[in-house]
Amino acid sequence: MGCSPVIPKLNATAEEQQLIEIALAHNCLVQTKIGSTNTSYTVPVSCLSKDDAEVIPAAMSIDIRIGDLATQTVDMVVVCSTSQNLMNDICKKAGKAVADEVNAATQTGKIMSEGYETVGGKLFCQKLFFLPWTTKKLDDITLRRSIQKFFQTAIHYAVNTGRTSLAFPALGCGELNYDPSTIAEIILDETQIYANYNLQILIVLLPEKTENYKAFCFKLAELRQKKQILPEVNRSNDKLKLLGPKEEVKEAQIEFYRLKSVKAEEARIASYARVAVWLFEIENNTFEKYSLKLNALFETALEHNNEVVNFRNDNNEDCKIKLKEKIETCGNRQRRVIRRDFQIPRNWTAQSDNVLRCVLDSKDEEYTKFAGVVYGVGVYFSTDASYSHGYTSVSPTTHRRCMFLAKVLVGKAASGNSKMRTPPAGYDSTTDNNHIFVTYHDDQAYAAYLITYKSPGN
Repeated sequence: MGCSPVIPKLNATAEEQQLIEIALAHNCLVQTKIGSTNTSYTVPVSCLSKDDAEVIPAAMSIDIRIGDLATQTVDMVVVCSTSQNLMNDICKKAGKAVADEVNAATQTGKIMSEGYETVGGKLFCQKLFFLPWTTKKLDDITLRRSIQKFFQTAIHYAVNTGRTSLAFPALGCGELNYDPSTIAEIILDETQIYANYNLQILIVLLPEKTENYKAFCFKLAELRQKKQILPEVNRSNDKLKLLGPKEEVKEAQIEFYRLKSVKAEEARIASYARVAVWLFEIENNTFEKYSLKLNALFETALEHNNEVVNFRNDNNEDCKIKLKEKIETCGNRQRRVIRRDFQIPRNWTAQSDNVLRCVLDSKDEEYTKFAGVVYGVGVYFSTDASYSHGYTSVSPTTHRRCMFLAKVLVGKAASGNSKMRTPPAGYDSTTDNNHIFVTYHDDQAYAAYLITYKSPGN
């Protein structure tokens, strides 16, 4: 930092007075002499405003430094073994023992793509990790992949060996002279992926190239403005952890629970349409369905034995329905209403592959809507092909039966009952605890193959 020479002089005078007072208090003699030296320090050129300067060190444990890679006090310094100048400098400063070991490893081919570790020797780091990169110019796609592999290999090695702080060279910013903005984007995009490992990652830049420092500053500022939240999923206990700035994590958590509530309500509303559909008469014996939301409202009112339900229709009209009489009144207009129960359809076919799904002809208006179910109001599957075969029928034209081979995401299944319209909290499906599974979302099943077959006796 730049300072006026008056400030250090004032500090020195205060220190001198304090030393004299300590000496007198202990009956000692003290002799002081004040001197000054003039030392110049190179000031890094910041590309950030004063308000944004705290982005370095950056959030997510990424720090940008100008200096010497060999002088970093970290658990592990990562060395690009294909950069001869960097190798020579590191080995020289680490000492003869390290240099001899590295030379021997190079000659025997031990420094391969998986990396090679040595002690830090005379350096401040605990370990050196030598990893090859490239010695030639690459196209943008290959460049990105090679840098990603370099950082992935080093970081995975550090995690597996218990290292928590790493210093990297700014690959490509030296002898190969790549565009610093491109290098900054690739490196910082790659390193931020590992924020959930709680690592301290240092990117060390050459002092003489301030344009590289500017490029990394701009990229860090962009990352900070994005306020990215990284999810970490623990599959052993089904927990989701959000990583990032505190305020942004809080906002993301609120949004997560809001969306979860919305999805749960959508599933609840849709589940009523699997039991019954309410329709209103638009002309003589021609009916049209109510929206799913109103359909659920009417079914809920019916469950609670309400005689009248008030609502606002899709045309923003205030209406009411007398449930027993099945009459809708909107101002001076009255029209008939019907409730259509769905029974098990006539024409279902089956599927199999671990789980078998009963599928209806898409031309039937009762498609995927049926009632009288025992283990939940959803779509049924069975792991027993002969069980699903019992619901098939012989085609009058082909004299064959059909069965679909399906892939189904059962997830965590709970014991089902006939009143369930969605699985219990924490579960994805319901079951008879034997061979039947019930799903409640269309995206849980995929019909992979249609099997056409004849059974004995046909």
